[in-house]
Amino acid sequence: MSAHAAAVAAASPRAAAPVAEARAWVPALLFGADVAALEVSVLLARLAREAASPWYPVSITPSQYSGIALGILIMPLACWASGLYPGYGLSTVERLRRRTKAVFFSFAGLIAWGYLAQHEEWSRGILLAAMLFASLLAPLVERLLIRRLLQARLWGSPVAVFGSVKHGAARVAAQLRRHPSLGLNPVSVLDLECDAPAWSGRTLSMVAQLHLRETGMAERIQTAVVALPELGPVMQREFVEALPFRYVVLMTPGGYPQSHSITALDLGGDLGLALTRNLLIPWNRSIKRVIDVVLSILLLALAVPLLAACVVWIKRVSPGNAFYVQPRIGYRRRVFGMWKLRTMYPDAEQLLETCLAEDPALAREWREHCKLRRDPRVLPGIGRFLRRTSLDELPQLWNVLRGEMSLVGPRPFPAYHLAHYDEEFRRFRECVTPGMTGLWQVSSRAGELEELDSYYIRNWSLWLDIDIAVRTVRAVWCGRGAC
Repeated sequence: MSAHAAAVAAASPRAAAPVAEARAWVPALLFGADVAALEVSVLLARLAREAASPWYPVSITPSQYSGIALGILIMPLACWASGLYPGYGLSTVERLRRRTKAVFFSFAGLIAWGYLAQHEEWSRGILLAAMLFASLLAPLVERLLIRRLLQARLWGSPVAVFGSVKHGAARVAAQLRRHPSLGLNPVSVLDLECDAPAWSGRTLSMVAQLHLRETGMAERIQTAVVALPELGPVMQREFVEALPFRYVVLMTPGGYPQSHSITALDLGGDLGLALTRNLLIPWNRSIKRVIDVVLSILLLALAVPLLAACVVWIKRVSPGNAFYVQPRIGYRRRVFGMWKLRTMYPDAEQLLETCLAEDPALAREWREHCKLRRDPRVLPGIGRFLRRTSLDELPQLWNVLRGEMSLVGPRPFPAYHLAHYDEEFRRFRECVTPGMTGLWQVSSRAGELEELDSYYIRNWSLWLDIDIAVRTVRAVWCGRGAC
């Protein structure tokens, strides 16, 4: 067999599901959606300002409104400069971070322009209100649009994944397919034999390119994902430099425990990754606490009528206290009483023991998950409604005000639940304040609590909290409830 034939045989291709080609018009569609969301935001801001005119009289001329409506178009340009059109490869958290910064700096520039160049002709009230509406509306429109594009298989760009026989490119490709919103769609997955002693990184790169040309995929692909840690720095650099793709993504060997708040540094020609541990910074913890207090006060004020109605319903179904306080393990292993609306009968524990003793299947389900899908302790009607909508969690806003919980964080568990996990994970989890909702609660991978809670603690940011909060609202709205 010739060297060329041996090289081709060393490549082990794996078939990938066909996906749509990269659409050149997708960035323009995202740009247009932002323009529409911004103009609606300005219109809403003007209506809000006019509604407030009885208390703060002001006259708004057509030229003022048109000037703001035109000036606001600087924001899509800022989003384009931030790489959001289309932004393939960016997580939802990173998209939110970049978009929020683009909105803030764009409106800050418009307010400064209105003050310095327009001599305060532009209404700052409209600008501030438009910034608030745009901060909410533009990300929502983007998410809905991306979801529609995903459903129509129009989102994403085809990528080639290069891995090794030892580590496997299929694992990387499966990870990308589990997160389709990233827009990196594997169409060619190749395992390469990296142990051939006479091969260089450039030779191995030629093997990969040759296979792509023979399969007719070379012209379709603009991005390569490389997961070849065993090549070593020299061979890996040769491999990457010989690739003709516009974008190359290097996967780190085994992954890093932290993937957010990482900055690439040029250390005299060598690549360094600076990891910022956000939850260890006192200023960040203080900001998180201030947000918790302000939002919990507002949410409690809005929730009082709803809580009152639920209390009346509970008492009609099952007389007794409508609230239930359960001991939970919190920050630094402190035990606190977590408040909930009562969704079970008063003798729930005795009823549970009886049911588990009589039904082996229920006992097995309880041992494995510490919960039951059809729990006989739950009150009929109101109990299932509260659990399905997660409204039974509303009293925990009081725990947030007291500092025992946060709005977002790892869910606090009873001692018997935590006993299922090793001591190292329990210590790691208890170094942060538990939350009303968390990454595990809004994830479809409900069985991977250790992985998701650890990910949240290591990668915490305000943007991650916002993303989890939005996903929580969507889960409650869809009636999926919380865990």
